[in-house]
Amino acid sequence: MYVRCCCCTYIFHNSRVKYTHYQTTCRRRSALNGYYLFDTNDTKLKFQGYGMLLWHCNAQNTLKAFFPLKGFIERRKHLRALIDVDFHTRLVHADTDVMNIQNCNYRFRDIMILYLTVVLVLLVKSALSQSVLEVVGATNDTNTINVQKGENLTLTCRSDLESLTLEYASVIYNDTKMINGFYTVSFTKIAVRDDDNQIVTCRATNATGESLKIEAKVRVQVDVKITLNGVKNLTEGDTANISCTVSGSLYEPSSVMFVCISSACTSLMNQTSQTINTVYDNASETFTTVLQAAPFSVTSDLNEVWIICPVSMNGSVLFSRDNVSVFYGPYQDSVYLTGYSDWHEGYPGGLTCYSTLSNPAVTLTWYNGSTVFSPDSPVSVIKRNSAYGYYETRQEWDFKYSRYFSGSNISCVATGHQNKTVIKTRQFGVIHFAPELVILGNSIIDEGDTLNLTCEVIAASPMTNASWGPIGNGSDELVIANVQRNQDGNYYNCFAENLVRKSYKDVRLTVQYGPDISLSWIRTVNEGTSLTIQPYIRGNPEPVKFTWKREGSDAVVSTDKNLLLENATREQAGVYIFEATSVRQRENNATEEVTGNASIIVEVRYGLGESLSLSPNISVIEFNEGDPVPQITCLAECVPECDFKWNQYYRNTMRHRSINAVLDLDNASSALVGIYMCEAIYNGDQNRIRRNVTFELRVKYKPKIESVAVNDFNINLYSEGTPITTTAKVRAYPAAKLTWGIRNDQFTNQFLPLDSRYSVNQSVECSYDCEVTETLTLSSASCTDTGNKFSVYAENEKGNSTVQSVLNSIYVGCSPRPLNSSLTNQTYSTCEGEELNMTASFLSNPGPWMGWYLSPDTSGIPLYYTDERGFGSIIHHTNYHIPFVYKYMFGAWIVEAENYGGGPVGRAFIEVVQHPNCSGDVHSTFSVPRTTTSVQSTTLSAGNMAPSQGSGQTGVIVGSVIGSLLLIAIIVGGAIVFMRYRKKQKGNIKLHQFDLGMTRKT
Repeated sequence: MYVRCCCCTYIFHNSRVKYTHYQTTCRRRSALNGYYLFDTNDTKLKFQGYGMLLWHCNAQNTLKAFFPLKGFIERRKHLRALIDVDFHTRLVHADTDVMNIQNCNYRFRDIMILYLTVVLVLLVKSALSQSVLEVVGATNDTNTINVQKGENLTLTCRSDLESLTLEYASVIYNDTKMINGFYTVSFTKIAVRDDDNQIVTCRATNATGESLKIEAKVRVQVDVKITLNGVKNLTEGDTANISCTVSGSLYEPSSVMFVCISSACTSLMNQTSQTINTVYDNASETFTTVLQAAPFSVTSDLNEVWIICPVSMNGSVLFSRDNVSVFYGPYQDSVYLTGYSDWHEGYPGGLTCYSTLSNPAVTLTWYNGSTVFSPDSPVSVIKRNSAYGYYETRQEWDFKYSRYFSGSNISCVATGHQNKTVIKTRQFGVIHFAPELVILGNSIIDEGDTLNLTCEVIAASPMTNASWGPIGNGSDELVIANVQRNQDGNYYNCFAENLVRKSYKDVRLTVQYGPDISLSWIRTVNEGTSLTIQPYIRGNPEPVKFTWKREGSDAVVSTDKNLLLENATREQAGVYIFEATSVRQRENNATEEVTGNASIIVEVRYGLGESLSLSPNISVIEFNEGDPVPQITCLAECVPECDFKWNQYYRNTMRHRSINAVLDLDNASSALVGIYMCEAIYNGDQNRIRRNVTFELRVKYKPKIESVAVNDFNINLYSEGTPITTTAKVRAYPAAKLTWGIRNDQFTNQFLPLDSRYSVNQSVECSYDCEVTETLTLSSASCTDTGNKFSVYAENEKGNSTVQSVLNSIYVGCSPRPLNSSLTNQTYSTCEGEELNMTASFLSNPGPWMGWYLSPDTSGIPLYYTDERGFGSIIHHTNYHIPFVYKYMFGAWIVEAENYGGGPVGRAFIEVVQHPNCSGDVHSTFSVPRTTTSVQSTTLSAGNMAPSQGSGQTGVIVGSVIGSLLLIAIIVGGAIVFMRYRKKQKGNIKLHQFDLGMTRKT
C-alpha cells in the first residue's frame, strides 16, 4: 500500500515506547491501523530520553517532524543520521523544533524495511564492539554537565580503551590514568561565564579500529533572583508602586512582564505605562533588570491577588510570584449586633457582634452604657480564603435576663486598621420578673402547739397576690393546730403567679419534743472486758447535757452520752440511770431546759476458768457388767450459767451421751466402756469459751465375738496345698482366751478339733477394755477339707461367749485319686456264666467322670462309665454290674477317673480271675449263671486265700503259669489302655455307638 499522507504519533519514555497508534486517511481513502513497539534501550539508537516525535504531511506533501525538546535531533545523532540517509532530510534552523523531510510519497513498507535494516546493522555492530566510553557526571537525559559559577568544574572521560583523550575548548588532554579498572582522563578549572554551552568530547579507538566519540555540554548556572516589590502592607486608598527586579543573570532577559488574572490588576497590566531598565555589572558579569508599573490606587479587591513576574532568557523561562496584602475595613454595613433585647428575667439570652469584611481582623469592645465589659466567650476570627481574602470576626455575649437590664444600652465597637471604628448599639426594653415572696411567723413550736404563718409578695413585675393553696384555703395565712412530732421537717409552700412564671416560697416546720430515752432492759459484759452502753435518744433539739448514776447513789458515774465500763468486774454489776437535757427555743430568743431519763441493768459475766470439776471427783471408775452406775455431775461457776454436754470416746468412735451437766448411765455394760468428757461452754458477749474434764469408765464383761471371717475368701475352689487364714476379733475385759474348731454339715459333731496342720497367732490390745485379734492358719489345704467352716469361742473370768462360725464353707479342689490306697489293686474270683459286681471309689472335687476298660484295650472306648461331674461331694463310687461273665472277661481291668480341674487321671486296677471251683465246660453249656463271686485284694497274702476243691499239684503249677501270664498281660494291657484312652480323648468317641450287651449307669 502507498501512503501519501499519514498521521503517526510516537511517544518515547525512559525505557520503551509505551504506545504507538496511527490511523491514516489518504487520498485513496485507504486506512491502516496498527501498533509498533520499539526497544529504546539500544545503546546505538540512544532512545534513552523522553519526548514526542510527530510526523505529518502538509499540503505540499512535505513530511515534517516536530520535536518538543529543543536540540533533540542534535542529541540523538544516530536517529538523525538514520533520517538523513533514508529520508534526505534538511534542517531548517538549529534552534527550531521543525525539520522538513522531502519526498513524503515513499512507500511505507520500503521505509520500514530500510529502517529495520539499519537498526539490525547497528545492533550487530554494537554486539561486536562492547567498549565503554562515557563522560563522567553527564546527565542521562540531556547529556549535560551542570556546574555553579565560581565553583570547580571537573571534566572526566572514562573508558576501557587505553587510547582515551579528552577535548575541551580546542585543547586535547591525554594524561591517562588507570582508576578502578578504567582508563581516565580529567582536568579541573574554575567555572566562568564563558564555560556555558561549551562541549567536552571523549574519543577512543577500539581493537577493530573503530573510532568512538561521545560528547556532553557544560552548563554554567548562577543564582538568578527575581523580586516583586511594593505588593505588601498596602492600605485601601493608597497609591501602589509595584516593580519586578531580575538580578544575577548571565544573560539579558529577552522579556519581563507582569501577569495577574484579577480585574483589580487592570492598571498594573497596562504595558504602555510600564518602564523597564537593564544594567550590566562588569564585576559580577551579571545583568540587573527592573520592570516598573505605573502607580495606581489600591482597592480592597486587590487583597490576596497573586502577581507573577515571568522572565525569559537564554531559551528558558523563570518566574517569581507573590500575593498582594491590602489593609481595609471595617465598613458600616459589614458590622452587626444581633439578639433579643426584651424577655423575662432568668431566661438565657445573648447578643452577637460580628464583622464580616476586614483585613486585618478587627478587635471588638463591649460597652454597657459607658462601662466596658468583656463577655465570657472568646473572640472567633476566621480567615476566608476567597479570591480577595478577608477576615470574619465574631463574639457572643451569653447572659440571663435581669430586671436591672431594663433600658440599658449595649454597644459593640469594631476597630480595624489605622483605628478605623464602627459602633453598633442595642437597647433593652422592660424585663419582667417573677414574684418574690416572704413568710412571716414562727415556724419553731413545741409538740401540741398551733402553727400560724403569713405569706406576702414583696416584689413582682407585673404585681400579683400570694396563696398557701388548698392547705391554707386559698388565702395568704396558714394555721395548723396540735402539731405532732411526725410533722417535724415538713415543708409548706406558698406561691404567687404572674405572666413570667409561678414563684414558690418554702418554710420548714420544726417541732420541739423530748428528750425521749430508750435503753435495753439488760446489757451483759464478760469480766475483764469493756462494755459501752449507747442510749437511743429522740428529741428536738438534741440534748446538750448527759448524766450516768448507779441506782441508790447520787454519785455521778459519767457525764458522757455513752457509758464505758473498762475491764469490767463483777462488782460493777447493777442498775444504772441515764439522764439527758436539751434546750428548747422560745420567743424573743429565750431558751428552756427539758430533761428525760431511763435505766438499764448491767450484768457482768464470768465463769469457767479453773472451776470446772466432777462430782464425785473421779478419774477412773470400774464396774462389773450389770452393776448400777451412779450419776456423774459436771460443776462450773458461770454467769450466766454454762451449757454442758457429755461425749463418750471409745477407741476411734465418739457418741453423744448428754446435753446437760448430769450424766446418767443406768447399769454398766460393755457399751459404756470408754473415756467420758464433760465440755462446759461459756457464751460470752465477745466470744465463746470452752473447757472440758474427763474420766475413764471400765466394765468387766464376758467375751463377745465381734467378727470371724476367712481372709481373702475365695468363692471358687482353693488349690490343694495352699494356706488358708481366718481372723477372729473378740472384745472382753479382762482379756479372753480363744478356742478353734471345725464345723461341717456332713459330721454329727459340729465342733471338731483341729489337726496338726493348724496354727494360731494372737495380738491383744487393752485400752478401756481388751480387743483380742487371733488368726487361724491352715498351712496346707486338702480336698477332704471341703465343706468345713471354721468356728471359735472365747472365755475369761466373766464367762464364755457363744460359738460363732465363718459365713461360708471352704471348697478345696483336687484331682481324682482312689479313696483308699489299700484298694488300688483288687481281685475278683468268679466263674464263666456267672454275674459279677465290681466297685471302685475315688476322692475328687469337683466330681469325676469314671470309665471301665478291659486290658488290653484296643478301642479306647470304656465298657462302662459313671458321670458324677459337678460339686457337692468329694467321695464318688462307680459300680459295674456284669450279668453274664464270658471267658474273655477274665483278666486285668482299669478304672480311670478325671474331673474339670485338669489334673492327673486317677486309676484303680482290678483283676478278674476264674474261681478254682468252676467246671471247665461252662462255656459250652449255657446254664443259669452262678451268683457266688469272691473278691480278693492284691494286698492279701496267698495263705489267706481258701484252697480250690479238687485241686492238686498240677493245678498249682498251672495257676502259677497263668498268674505270670496275667501279670504280663496286665502291664501290656495297661499301656494299651492308656494309649487308647488318649486316642479316645482326641476322637470324642460316643459310647452309644457300640452295643456291648451290658447295662450302663449314668
